[in-house]
Amino acid sequence: FLRDFSKRNYGYILNVASIAGFMAGPLMATYYASKNYVLQLTRAISQELKHNKVNVYVGALCPGPVDTEFNRVAGAEFAVGGASASEVADYALDEMFKGRNVIIPKKEIKALALAAKTLPSKWMLWGTYFAQTARKDDPGENQ
Repeated sequence: FLRDFSKRNYGYILNVASIAGFMAGPLMATYYASKNYVLQLTRAISQELKHNKVNVYVGALCPGPVDTEFNRVAGAEFAVGGASASEVADYALDEMFKGRNVIIPKKEIKALALAAKTLPSKWMLWGTYFAQTARKDDPGENQ
């Protein structure tokens, strides 16, 4: 899509990353790392497009928990309440059309992203580990 959009000099690409992309995630390391990859790839491509004056938007949606059928079927539980899929989609589109590169829908999740940027990583690692083990009776299930 990016190649076609670049030729037309117009288009929108919104990648779905996660708040997990801002931190390391003990007990779910691959998931957290893959979301960081999506976030950083998005930022890099966006910068390349700006530098080359290509009028194509590339951004990353980094929601926290989203209430979906998948969560209910998987029995997923989160430390903070989830937003509805329609709330996240509406917010994401509004912010995308404003040109925001990284989109984080909820205040609590924005605060978590700020904490991940400012707190010592050992504190974030401890907090993430604690949150992951608190999600299930058997923390080994997350590995």
